[in-house]
Amino acid sequence: MIKLVKLLATIDNTAYLFNKETKYLLPISLHKDISKELVQKNNFVEPSTFNSIKRMLTAAALSIPAVIIYKYKAGKFYAYVNIRSEKQTYDINTSLEDALCLSDCFNSDIYVKDKLLKHQGIQITKELIEQALVGTPTKDNVEY
Repeated sequence: MIKLVKLLATIDNTAYLFNKETKYLLPISLHKDISKELVQKNNFVEPSTFNSIKRMLTAAALSIPAVIIYKYKAGKFYAYVNIRSEKQTYDINTSLEDALCLSDCFNSDIYVKDKLLKHQGIQITKELIEQALVGTPTKDNVEY
């Protein structure tokens, strides 16, 4: 089974994906910095590889409705890019970084297998947040 996630941010070559239903946060170390590609997704004046791919696929009447992160092995995540035409659907194995950039370019959904979320993710709970805040300075416990 797969769960819909949202790419919250990429910080220091780490992508943060979140599933609202289960409240799992999945931090993924990236092998290359994709923040520039994500920021430039709508910059058609100076084409990037990903918006060029978008234009080619769109011209061929193909879309990318989804990206599926399906496997984690030896410290690496694996992803499929779901490419769809009127008559057929293809799941193309790509690097995770490329899958996230294409998803961003096409405004595609990102899905992660349940098992990956549970084993590699962090469930965000009220207790976890409270524990993280213990010892955090507040206006009441800081001397000025």
